[in-house]
Amino acid sequence: MKNTALLPSHQIICAPGRPYVLETSRLLLSRVMSEDLDFYQQLFQSEQATRYLINQSVFSEQEIIATLEQRLSHWQRYGFGAFTLVQKGSQRKIGYVAVEVVAGNTQYVELHFALLPEFSGYGFATEAGKACIDFAFALGRDSYIFGVARSENINSLRVLEKLGMNSCQQLGLQRPDLYPAAEVTILVLTRRSF
Repeated sequence: MKNTALLPSHQIICAPGRPYVLETSRLLLSRVMSEDLDFYQQLFQSEQATRYLINQSVFSEQEIIATLEQRLSHWQRYGFGAFTLVQKGSQRKIGYVAVEVVAGNTQYVELHFALLPEFSGYGFATEAGKACIDFAFALGRDSYIFGVARSENINSLRVLEKLGMNSCQQLGLQRPDLYPAAEVTILVLTRRSF
């Protein structure tokens, strides 16, 4: 049976070689590392996993390497970023979650995530998203975090709503449209409402 309950408890733990590990009831969230390349290749070369990403296609080898390098440098520059999701029981890497600065503008911090298709629908994205947002707010990050999903990606929009995100218009906030060619829905979470 699928568990979609939002699990509020998590803790920060330390593991050798894997700094910034967050632990929830079912997941370990490990700071992305270069050793995660094989997993990122598996994830971003899956048609099912990439169908709702902004470019809607599998990544080339060069795009995967560039994405991983960008995530590694983001951690160095800002002190937060992407986590690789590891299922506790199996120790299998199942996806990623990230809170990252958008286009170098520190006013715009965005939550994004992806899971291997066989792990979708079990509440992992919501569980990981909550832990990642808690981590970002605990570090004193901005008072709001944006979530962007393709408008037809109902499952991701539900995750963002479960995390407490609302329409930007409702809150009177604007975020630059970095995805003009795609039909996206942009939601926002304020520190106050989380």
